[in-house]
Amino acid sequence: MSDDVNGIKVDDPQWRSLDRSLFENGKLLRHIYAETKASGANYNQFLLFSCIRDTPFLALCKSGGDISKKDFAVAELTSKTGAKYMPIFSDEDQIGATFEDFPDHVLLSFEECVTLAENAGLDIIIDAFSNQMVVPMSLAKKIVEIPTRIKEDA
Repeated sequence: MSDDVNGIKVDDPQWRSLDRSLFENGKLLRHIYAETKASGANYNQFLLFSCIRDTPFLALCKSGGDISKKDFAVAELTSKTGAKYMPIFSDEDQIGATFEDFPDHVLLSFEECVTLAENAGLDIIIDAFSNQMVVPMSLAKKIVEIPTRIKEDA
């Protein structure tokens, strides 16, 4: 990853200037996704990917949400074409469907979601039952490399 993103040095305080609370509940992510989709402009994609990187997600799971357990398992969705995805959600209202085998959910960073999906051999789908965003594993790994925009806690 370059030390310079759109003319801003990633170690510059201007880069890491956003409060963590902006990313909670997925509202900012859903807004940026809608704007990117409506404009069709590629220049908005970096902003979207940066937001995905810093948004916490809910992952459906077993084992009471304890990712350290060996039997921890994530939900899996299969598309009509046979593609398999780990669904993650920007907030509880986005979950919608009932997954009987996955009664719990856990709040994870996008990086943790990527690790779990990769270990399960799955790509990622964000908010599968509303404005779904498919994130192939190759792209997910690149998103994780984007430096965080969240300012350091004081």
